[in-house]
Amino acid sequence: MRVLQVVEQYRSTGWRHYRGMFEHFRAEGVEIHLVNFSRSADFTAHVSEWCDSVTEFGYQRLYARGVGRVRRLVRELAPDVVHAHEWTVAGRVARALPEGDAPSMVYTRHHSRELQGKADRLDQLAMERADLIVGVSPWQVRTLLSERPDLAARAVVVESGVELAQAATPDAVVESLPDTSAARILLLGRLHPVKGHATAFDAVRRLVATGRRVVLACIGEGDLRPELERLASSSPPDGSILLPGATNDVAGALAWADVLWVPSLRESFGLVAVEGMAAGVPVVASDSAGLADVIENGRTGRLVPVGDTEALARATIEVLDDRELRDELIRSGRDVYASTFTMARQAERYLAAYRRVLEGS
Repeated sequence: MRVLQVVEQYRSTGWRHYRGMFEHFRAEGVEIHLVNFSRSADFTAHVSEWCDSVTEFGYQRLYARGVGRVRRLVRELAPDVVHAHEWTVAGRVARALPEGDAPSMVYTRHHSRELQGKADRLDQLAMERADLIVGVSPWQVRTLLSERPDLAARAVVVESGVELAQAATPDAVVESLPDTSAARILLLGRLHPVKGHATAFDAVRRLVATGRRVVLACIGEGDLRPELERLASSSPPDGSILLPGATNDVAGALAWADVLWVPSLRESFGLVAVEGMAAGVPVVASDSAGLADVIENGRTGRLVPVGDTEALARATIEVLDDRELRDELIRSGRDVYASTFTMARQAERYLAAYRRVLEGS
């Protein structure tokens, strides 16, 4: 089987979502060719070992030029399946594929927000052309089918997988995290309003008000950094808030933490929560969208209402103080990760999806 994977990855950490999956595909004899509409040396360095070819366009938002190049690659490579990840490229892939003897198309919708304007039109175009539409969580597919029940026969869930590997070389961001007896709380993600940093900062103040010493490390980068730095500078003395930057050593960051916070306003899946479960770090997350599919409250993590700083602080105190609860969250989280959310399980589900569309064609 020959598969052309089409992505847009410009973030340095994007490779985490693909490398392990490609490795498992190769072990099953699948030929993988990768097209990145953007450009990231770090992404390419991490995934190229598991790809038969890698092509980077480097256009970012200049997608019109990419349609013709995808069309030429399809003619040259003759893939059995073209797998487009996210609406930003999937609509263009749909335009690029010829009619008639075109390869099968799989479209994975990673986004959690409602699309509008041109983004919505590209999403709709991709869904009309795709032989199979993949949602990364049951919530995402339920939401789609509530609006488009006509797509039920072509919509499936393929939950994302993760693999945690310790970095081969020391990571400056992880090494900068303090060795402290204070409660160590980690928030992993882009510095973006949707990730809930404002909720986290307020929850730190509530924890300090109970007499606790807390260190919150917000690992990631993004446009919100200046605003978050301003807010962090006014944090209480016993509630340090750190913004050390982004890291590729997720396992090292998780090893530092006592608790992982995922206070996002919405997530289509909740990859960071699964990484916490895999690492044996108790997760306290928002009861929103795909996160509620990933975490079983009180068993594999704690769920709190979106934006509720008091509930976030209270659940964190429970996890820190209740050893029996903490042990249950760690044990059950690891068990569910191993049975459901490994990269091998994700690869198996995608291979089944590819076979399904090929048998259907």
